[in-house]
Amino acid sequence: MVLARIVEPGKGVTASTVLPHTKKGVGLAVVGLMFAMITFLANFSAAGALADGDGLASAKTLAWSFSLTTLAFGLAKIGIAVVLVGILVRIWFRLEAIKETMSKLRGGTSQAYKPGKDAETAFGAASVGTAKPSPLPIHKMARTMWAPMLAMGAIGTCGWHRYRFPMVWQHRH
Repeated sequence: MVLARIVEPGKGVTASTVLPHTKKGVGLAVVGLMFAMITFLANFSAAGALADGDGLASAKTLAWSFSLTTLAFGLAKIGIAVVLVGILVRIWFRLEAIKETMSKLRGGTSQAYKPGKDAETAFGAASVGTAKPSPLPIHKMARTMWAPMLAMGAIGTCGWHRYRFPMVWQHRH
């Protein structure tokens, strides 16, 4: 699978290894945004040239700035994609850690972790307990906010339809 090749960590890479995805992705996005700013200023220049009556200079400027704008936003999107691949690599590390420790947490092997003790894993130290962990704030918020989010989606859909198809909403007298 292609995705597995992209996100699977290389040999010798551990969970504590600093991955280059974030720096390289943000760098690409910043270069893309710098190109976008150049084209933004070029388009102002073209507008000024057009206002002065020089349509040829304006056309030449708009011709190269359009292609540079396409390159700029393409670089920004590639930068975002590189950062997201870095996130997928980190998720891969977590999945590998879960695979390694789940069999030991179940017990029945000589390497089983004992509840109430600290366990040393290849991914760092871990505490093993019998108590169920309390839900995180994001989980509490998800349980609370599901109904308002559905209502907001319905309101947004109605608003979009009213904007998109105004004749349907007009009253007939």
